[in-house]
Amino acid sequence: MGVRVEVGGVSKEVDGIHLLDPVDLVAEPGECVVARGSNGSGKTTLLNVIAGRWTASAGTVTIDGIGADERHPAGRAKVAALIGSTALYRDMTLIDHLTLIDATWGGDATTCEARAATALDDLGLSTLGTRFPHELSSGQCQLFGLTMTLFRPSQCSYSMSPSKDSTPLGAFTSARSCVLAVERV
Repeated sequence: MGVRVEVGGVSKEVDGIHLLDPVDLVAEPGECVVARGSNGSGKTTLLNVIAGRWTASAGTVTIDGIGADERHPAGRAKVAALIGSTALYRDMTLIDHLTLIDATWGGDATTCEARAATALDDLGLSTLGTRFPHELSSGQCQLFGLTMTLFRPSQCSYSMSPSKDSTPLGAFTSARSCVLAVERV
């Protein structure tokens, strides 16, 4: 089930440099909100603030009424964010990566392989489970980053995407709230 994400008057400044004009948005449970804009318009900054990675200079972000803060375990459990490059281990296969995520979040070891295979299949990567990250194309790496983000338990997902066509929106909207930032629409 999704969560309600509410952003009220959020802006961001760092060392006197204005990074984000005030933003207001609401994503209801199961709803997908797209933030779009040109390079440098503040999309990544907005996602980092909503994900609780950065503190807003002004305004508030709440997820089901609780302030967004990545340092708080309950906040991390609600939000899965793909912002920037994904950390991948060169000597681990794609299935190994998903198994590590599953173990980290308390998944059942006896059913992990089946869940990992389903996750890869959901984004068209089913034939790549035994490959290593350096054996993937850049597009496949991006899709696998999305797969890892969606694989862990969460109720809300955030992602950066270079265009509306490069992110399968159906992967995000299956009962989760989501906020996507895209450069071109």
